[in-house]
Amino acid sequence: MIEDLDDMFVVLEKFDITMEQFMLPYILFLDQREYGEDPLPRSNHAVAYIYRYAENVHPWPRASIQELVDKGLLKNYNADETVYPDNLEVTDKFAEAVFATRSDFDRFWDAYPAFAEHPEAEDPMLLKATAKPEARDLFEDHVQTSRDFRELMSALEWGKAKDMIQMPIEEFLSSKYWTQLRDAMCDLPNVKTLT
Repeated sequence: MIEDLDDMFVVLEKFDITMEQFMLPYILFLDQREYGEDPLPRSNHAVAYIYRYAENVHPWPRASIQELVDKGLLKNYNADETVYPDNLEVTDKFAEAVFATRSDFDRFWDAYPAFAEHPEAEDPMLLKATAKPEARDLFEDHVQTSRDFRELMSALEWGKAKDMIQMPIEEFLSSKYWTQLRDAMCDLPNVKTLT
């Protein structure tokens, strides 16, 4: 997250929210992405940190949460004045500004070549032999933020243009090969930066 501080401040300014307000949907999104609809108790879940913060530092101000709802960054499904984080949902508006999303994965999947010519093989090599849900899990493990996604896509497009994408999609993701492509791009003159 530290490497994404500049992106975080862009989000703070864009939505005119405080760092505390930013952290609530940020943590909720991590929890919802990792655990989805798993049943309680969820003591090891990210949402447990929200309860811990409210208990040990100070409760999340109701007005602050309502402001996030009014700005379209959270949905509040709490029935009364008491706000339970488990009954809050992060909207796409916030998620897409901060995180790599499933729609980003779909864009990556569509952009990744299905085949590659291999000089020692007669037939083209299949690069998308893995099931899409398995590739999505790898994507979510290795491509966390919208900045990561922008770097991945920039490196992928550059690698495709240079015919450097010669590995299965799961290997590309698990090895973070796009970081090597990014470094190669930066080593060459007249290549625009990724940020």
